[in-house]
Amino acid sequence: MVNQSIKAFIRGDKKLSLDVCEMDNEIDDAEVALSKELISLMKADSTNIDSCKSLVLIVKDIERIADLATNIAEDTYYIKTGNIIKHGHKF
Repeated sequence: MVNQSIKAFIRGDKKLSLDVCEMDNEIDDAEVALSKELISLMKADSTNIDSCKSLVLIVKDIERIADLATNIAEDTYYIKTGNIIKHGHKF
């Protein structure tokens, strides 16, 4: 995803920029699902807390990286079209 956002920027590729934005939605959904699963594992067995806690933080960091890649894609789309697609604006 990061590579694709950089490629979109370098090439000025509007379609790839939009594709990256769509990928971010998938990453967001995966983050929620994984976090819920990890919390369930911690509730089920307290010996899982340390490892699951670390995994929750890793999942959150990956989601944040995806957000930053999306910012690059959104800015690329704006540069090429003049249309804002950030913060819920439709594309």
